[in-house]
Amino acid sequence: MRVLFELLHNKVLLPALCAQLSSQLFKIIRTWIKAKEIRLDHIAQYGDFPSAHTAFIVSGTLMAGLVEGWQSAVFALGVIFSSIVISDALVQRKALEKTQEAVESLAGKKIFNPPFRGHTGKEILAGAVIGIIWVVFFSIIWQV
Repeated sequence: MRVLFELLHNKVLLPALCAQLSSQLFKIIRTWIKAKEIRLDHIAQYGDFPSAHTAFIVSGTLMAGLVEGWQSAVFALGVIFSSIVISDALVQRKALEKTQEAVESLAGKKIFNPPFRGHTGKEILAGAVIGIIWVVFFSIIWQV
């Protein structure tokens, strides 16, 4: 129980988790408003608005910079991993989406369920903004 308490008070992890969870909740609410149904399967699918992975990694990286310092190795690693995650969401998954479309076109039927979907730049940007909002929120509360 103490470990859970410590994890929930981690100044880098908690804002990142809040960014991740709020992004996923936003997807559920957005689908509910648009389609008038609650679909929890959107949480496990690739893509959609906003990018929860981007919100998570941006929030964690920025909080690491605030807490540990902008010159720290932790922040530098965060920037490296952020670049990889965002590149994967934007470029690699888009290539996977195109490959899936080609394979399904050749096969003449849907093969992949759920389908692979890359993020758009707007979805990535929205995820980053959500991550930044959580960093600002917690940095004010914790006076970091």
